[in-house]
Amino acid sequence: MKYSIDQLKATDDSNIVQQDFILTTGLKGATSLKLSLSINIDTSEFIGTGTVFQATNPPLNLMSSVSGKYIPLLVMGAPQPLFIGTGIQISTPLYENLDFSFQLNGDNNGRFKYRTSMDSDWITVENAHVEQVNN
Repeated sequence: MKYSIDQLKATDDSNIVQQDFILTTGLKGATSLKLSLSINIDTSEFIGTGTVFQATNPPLNLMSSVSGKYIPLLVMGAPQPLFIGTGIQISTPLYENLDFSFQLNGDNNGRFKYRTSMDSDWITVENAHVEQVNN
């Protein structure tokens, strides 16, 4: 299965590629999500870390262990990967604190939602631009 995800830096002897992504609206002080993913191109699954951050006082810096899948969507005849994943807070107590999806190629758009505690409401960031960060 060869899709645009294969254009990432995979070595000949590995089916795992490392790639970072940033999802942000581009507004000053807006909440952003940085993902550092290990992507298995054979199984279409990924694991990694996610950090939600914002330039506020006090600063938001929420770290998660993330996992999920990417699904190739046919849009106008060309496959475009859709990444769907969730995150669990790295420190105790363990709880789901991140949910995200984004699409590469085309509009490079995405959305994510997060919460800062088990009891807090989910905060959603829509219409985020996705940027691949060179490793």
